[in-house]
Amino acid sequence: MDSQMSDSRTQSSKQWAEELSLLENQLTSSMARGCKPEDFRKITKFTEAVRVVAARLSHQ
Repeated sequence: MDSQMSDSRTQSSKQWAEELSLLENQLTSSMARGCKPEDFRKITKFTEAVRVVAARLSHQ
């Protein structure tokens, strides 16, 4: 039973990593289309945070 729980947690982490990767791509696209300088800084910081979390999840 523990292995099943571990597998479901791993699958969940993989799903979150995929979702975060999609979010990162959307944020990057938003910056490429252009935005206000103050929004660009916020989006850049948020994108980096998403990238870090996705990387950690994908290595679990």
